[in-house]
Amino acid sequence: MKVSVEFAGESAVVLRDAVLLYGHQGSQGTMGNRWRLATLHEIRHLDGTAEIMPGRALDGHLLRRLATGLLDTGARKASYVPAHIVFSGAGGFAWWVPPGRRQVWVRGKDFGDRSADVPHPGLVFGWSYRKPSQWSVWAVAGKARPTTHSAVFQAPYLNVYASGAICAGNVSLPRTAGFGDTGRLEDAFFRSYFTHSNTPDLVRYKGGSTAFWLNMLDGRFKRFPERVLVPREAKLERAVLRVVS
Repeated sequence: MKVSVEFAGESAVVLRDAVLLYGHQGSQGTMGNRWRLATLHEIRHLDGTAEIMPGRALDGHLLRRLATGLLDTGARKASYVPAHIVFSGAGGFAWWVPPGRRQVWVRGKDFGDRSADVPHPGLVFGWSYRKPSQWSVWAVAGKARPTTHSAVFQAPYLNVYASGAICAGNVSLPRTAGFGDTGRLEDAFFRSYFTHSNTPDLVRYKGGSTAFWLNMLDGRFKRFPERVLVPREAKLERAVLRVVS
């Protein structure tokens, strides 16, 4: 296999260091699929040959330096970024869902077992590469695509914490996801049962979240009433970077 890598605007690269990975050897001579130790070794060049020098164990500091260097390199594969992606970082990405209507399912002692097509505010979902089970959602006002300075509001849904984190319950989430998976992640959120409030100030509404969602399910609102949204952050950037950076 031949691999070609281009570094835009840089001189030729040379072999500088090597990372050696160590794992247990099985009884049949096979290697396990888990690494137990990694060491970093300087490469010494002499008379046209490269020699691996004694190394040192890779600790957290060295790993961060290695990851930063690789992420900041110019040898990146270009890719199309869809218009609904509003943030993308080393740790994850976030995308915008315009206001509209969607079917929801609600279950609990205060609601029974119900489903209805209801209006929704604009939403920003966040997905973490490092902790896929810790996905998030926030509300934003208006119909326009949000900016880094857009105000952040509590997503007015049961099973969502004040931080924006979503209680997934028994929802089956993919282990990995990318820009092309936003639709199925939205479906995983909306097609699950909303069961209980995870914050006392989910919405600003007389009677609280229970009264609000009963009225939503009864079709009281033709459009989502943004006046009920609870402010969380002054800037969207601050909320999202906790997930994607």
